[in-house]
Amino acid sequence: MSLVKGNSQAISGKGFATGDEIVFKTGDEEVVVNIATFTDTYATFIVPDELTNGQYSMLVQRDKKRQELGITTITIVMNFNVPDKQGATIKGAVYCGTNPIQGVRVSDGIKTTITDENGFYWLNSTKLHGYVFVCTPSGYQPRTNNNIIPGFWSTLTANRTTTEQHNFELVEVQHENHMLLIATDLHLANRGPSSNNDMAQFNNGFMVETKQFVESQTDKPVYAIILGDMSWDGYWYSRNYDISNYVTTVSSFAAPMYHVMGNHDNDPYCANDFDAEKKYKKALGPTYYSMDIGDVHYIFLDNTVYINKGGLLGTVGERNYEKFLSQIQIDWLKEDLSAVKDKNKPVIVSFHCPSTSNYNSTFTTQLTFNPSYKATEFHRCFDGFSNVHFLNGHTHINSYTTVGSNIQEHNIAAICETWWWSGKTSGLNVCIDGSPAGYAVFEVNGQDIKWYYKGIGQSKSKQFRTYDMNSVKTFFSRNDVLAIMEKLSGNRKDDYASLVNNSVLINVWNYDPAWKIEVKENGNKLSAKQVYLKDPLHTITYDYPRMRDNGSVTDGFTTDNNPHMFQVVTSSATSTLEITVTDRFGNDYTETMTRPKQFLLSME
Repeated sequence: MSLVKGNSQAISGKGFATGDEIVFKTGDEEVVVNIATFTDTYATFIVPDELTNGQYSMLVQRDKKRQELGITTITIVMNFNVPDKQGATIKGAVYCGTNPIQGVRVSDGIKTTITDENGFYWLNSTKLHGYVFVCTPSGYQPRTNNNIIPGFWSTLTANRTTTEQHNFELVEVQHENHMLLIATDLHLANRGPSSNNDMAQFNNGFMVETKQFVESQTDKPVYAIILGDMSWDGYWYSRNYDISNYVTTVSSFAAPMYHVMGNHDNDPYCANDFDAEKKYKKALGPTYYSMDIGDVHYIFLDNTVYINKGGLLGTVGERNYEKFLSQIQIDWLKEDLSAVKDKNKPVIVSFHCPSTSNYNSTFTTQLTFNPSYKATEFHRCFDGFSNVHFLNGHTHINSYTTVGSNIQEHNIAAICETWWWSGKTSGLNVCIDGSPAGYAVFEVNGQDIKWYYKGIGQSKSKQFRTYDMNSVKTFFSRNDVLAIMEKLSGNRKDDYASLVNNSVLINVWNYDPAWKIEVKENGNKLSAKQVYLKDPLHTITYDYPRMRDNGSVTDGFTTDNNPHMFQVVTSSATSTLEITVTDRFGNDYTETMTRPKQFLLSME
């Protein structure tokens, strides 16, 4: 809450009564204010001088009884007397310290306006989404005491026709060079140790490692982008863990977090997309927005449209959805991009579901959006821009594709790997394409961008895994293993039957066509052939143990063929291989592969 001392401030709510007081509590100190006015939907109070910047518990007090309303971070701001304008229902000021900031874009998700020389803005808004946000300009970031909910947005509190004021304070920052920590698909549901123990795995892995990563970046600011599915709609009510609980779980995160909405972040009691988004908007704000960090323009979008057939209060629906951008977003996106005058400026666009995929036997880029939902129109929005990166998750795999000559799409594997089951079953967190559970790191220096994939608990230098397929085939030929594999759909006992003896597979999980793979046997180069096959380690961390122990697997969780697998055929079963994998930035990753190499859960 950005508050002006002496001004009237509204808070939304029902049930206020004459004589009620609002209590702001921090530690042992309390500030008590009288409710000045109230209606059926909100109450107002005069901001007292005693309130200062900081985090407070808010309570309503009636006689000797109290009820907690929630926790808020208060920022006391300058007293900007923004005059009313005809038709404007939202107004405010954008400033830094005592200085107004001119030319800042402010939006309600439908309309966008620009601050004037006084830093003032006005929006003729219907308040459809219930919020207003600032498109933070380069050289600034929102003043906030909460990394999880950066202060670039504000919840609207008055009715649709009443004018309300929302100010935004920005602070100057040097971030031309910065780091991005990009994570996706956390799928937290508080399922407990008797299930997949998701919370313990998350807190002991991702939270610990990323804290160390942020603290290690002493010369560059770090920003986290979380690409959706922070929660798991199917467990919102059965486990009492929804998107607001996620906010509490990550409250100690060490860097500012910017989120996009995933299909599992919708309220499963609501059978339409708009209503299903309400709890997300209350917890994390806009479902689409933009900002500049350094010399890069960042856009965040929502491309899941929740249908949830059969959902109603008290009943979880089918949780089905479509993958596309609404026309409202397309229109807003076009207007946002029109404000970027330098078409060579990098544009990084984050959304949950990938728009393309190369997970096919021809390794070609194919649309994953339903073509009838204007996928091409979405891509055409970026015509004229020379350096566009799409970031997304959803699939729990790593993939790199291109659209035309200007768009690079990075589909990033999951923090939760196989919905936390591989880690629970085997102690080894493996995604369905064989990638380790992990996240992407982008290093941004001006307009130069480099990236890598980082497996949780693994060195940055670990970028591939090798398999001696003689050992793999021996394992899967065991009678006890065959008996389990035959129960899996798709004739899984024959996963590697087509491979000739003395084959070696190399899974390069962040591969793209600019990478190089060199394999030498006794000094002789071997040809590395791109193949469309399953990763055997994921099979023995999920498919095999789940079928063995539970008698079933979950559709969509099983090992998938991937296009970043390479085969070499050696002349001997016992020869040593020298393997060098070079990424597009010239970094070499090497392994001296001594064979026979065992096929074990403990393998490197």
